[in-house]
Amino acid sequence: MESAILEHNQGITVQPNYSPDPSGHSAPTPTSTQRTSGDRTRQKYNRLIDSPELQNLTFLEKEFLRQRWLDQMIWFSDKASLYRDRHYRIRIVTVIGSILVPAMISLGSVCTGAFFLQLPEATAVSPSAASTSPSTESATPAPIASPPSSASVSLAWSRFFLFTGLGLSQIVAILAGVDQFFKFGDRWRHYRSTAELLKTHGWQFLELSGPYESYASNGDHEAAFPVFANQIEEIIQSDVDGYVTQIATQKSFNQGIDNTRF
Repeated sequence: MESAILEHNQGITVQPNYSPDPSGHSAPTPTSTQRTSGDRTRQKYNRLIDSPELQNLTFLEKEFLRQRWLDQMIWFSDKASLYRDRHYRIRIVTVIGSILVPAMISLGSVCTGAFFLQLPEATAVSPSAASTSPSTESATPAPIASPPSSASVSLAWSRFFLFTGLGLSQIVAILAGVDQFFKFGDRWRHYRSTAELLKTHGWQFLELSGPYESYASNGDHEAAFPVFANQIEEIIQSDVDGYVTQIATQKSFNQGIDNTRF
């Protein structure tokens, strides 16, 4: 019994920590700090592609899964996350700034009013300084007392609130214009819907469900692969056509604006 266990243990070789690369070569697995969401997704689906259930697929078909379907799905997902973060950050700053600007202007007006209320007391002249000789042809102007510290503080706060409100309003307007010009929200929703569509077709192909259900009885992924490849190419092509149409529409709109100026 012990000799059998020893022979079994001697037959086990320790494999290095490598993961399959999309090109078919082995690459070292990155550390946990270097792994990104896309890397983890790629490793997970690479294990599915190399699973025994898909062993009847040819090398080119597996390369299509890696280079065409998986890469595109990760690219769209990463772009969706990027534009989602940009859209959310701009929206948060815009909303908070829109609330703070009226408050800053109101506080600046209050501080300005407080400054002017304290101004008469600050400019009051003492009787001794105001007395002048009537026989003198040109009377020397009486010195004006400097405003008290409370008035100076009110003026400083008034300037701070007014200038801060003005600067914040410009930042809000610029960020709203940037978000409207680059359409971060629209791009996020577009990329997310395309990524989810690619993911849905990928899982339907792996499980032989949906449009590939007719091949489930034999478990023949190779026979279902042409249908899957055609679906993926149509999704990618529709995305390209939509982008070209958007660029053409934007260009014609800009040309129409230029023509109305002359």
